[in-house]
Amino acid sequence: MVILRHAFTPLSNTRLAHLCGPMDEHLRTIEGGLQVAISHRQEQFKIDGAKKHAERALAVLQALYEIAARPIRADTVQLMLAGDERTGLEAADGSRLLSTRRADLKARTPNQSVVIGALLAAGVCGPVGGGIIADQAGFRATFLLGAVLALGSGLSVSLLLLRGRSAARPAGAAPRPAMGSALPLFRDFRFSALMVLSAIPTKIASTAFLFCLVPLLLTADGATKAEIGRVQMMYFVAFILVSPLAASLSDRWQARRGFIAAGGIGTLASCLPIVATQALWGPPLAIALFGLSQALVGAPQLTLVSQIAREGGLQETATIGWYRLIERLGGALGPVTAMAVAVATSYREAMLGIGLLCGASALLFWILFRTGRPATPATRPQEA
Repeated sequence: MVILRHAFTPLSNTRLAHLCGPMDEHLRTIEGGLQVAISHRQEQFKIDGAKKHAERALAVLQALYEIAARPIRADTVQLMLAGDERTGLEAADGSRLLSTRRADLKARTPNQSVVIGALLAAGVCGPVGGGIIADQAGFRATFLLGAVLALGSGLSVSLLLLRGRSAARPAGAAPRPAMGSALPLFRDFRFSALMVLSAIPTKIASTAFLFCLVPLLLTADGATKAEIGRVQMMYFVAFILVSPLAASLSDRWQARRGFIAAGGIGTLASCLPIVATQALWGPPLAIALFGLSQALVGAPQLTLVSQIAREGGLQETATIGWYRLIERLGGALGPVTAMAVAVATSYREAMLGIGLLCGASALLFWILFRTGRPATPATRPQEA
């Protein structure tokens, strides 16, 4: 058992009130969740409990104080207790809590483990399975099967979400307007820069390369559909291997902006094996390098989106929703952009053009994007 003491500086009565919550509600939530005792007089806080839990409670309090310029929602406290605060401490079960907000692939519940496993398995098996089905039954049957699966998935998710929403909404509560969260987001230059210079170009390259230009290029070179599927699989293999490491290192080094810029420049570099050589190993190497570059971008992007929402006092769920919507719009633009350039030039030149777009956008992002500074400097807990 230890006693940790901490003084929040600079002193702000407004932040302290928001930190504690109505009738110290947030403090009681932290006490119950971590089995500690918290007392305070003005900015002087004392935490009594097991060392690991007391350190965790202090880390949560420090993270809450950073966003306490506005009132803190109860669910925000619950999320931080679940491991969403930016700390490098260990959780009660001994697992490492990376200083990120949903940027890594670690599941916090058994159900999340199932979801993550299904996503990774689909990413690896989908291109290969699609190529085999297309070889045996033709591309029309493959598209039809994909459409049926997508329709069934969409209906299932819609029904589950509607059921959860009706159960969770309090009686008489009015629905929140969907557009209300968009205006404050786009007034934030950092969010706009992240979307225009990173999220959209990244998705344009992803769909243009993986599902349009590379298959067409390989088909023109005489590859079979199964061979094309195996080449596409290289992307997912590289992505799965590199993504957890990129999430961990970008968080540990606090270099998310650098990882995003490196991913954009890496997208340009991944075009070189195809543009510079006609050899058979060119496309697989290019797709593997492309998957590596995309892995550098994915986790830091999502972490910065969450950070922007947190520092702006915006709903994180709505912010991530807008990010995903804009990202998907970029994905829809990918094939259109690819074919517009390819018709006027060639498949290889179209890849190089989109790679140049990603590289130039990454450099602009590196120059223009600036992360916000925390409201209070990080301090080490002192044991009594």
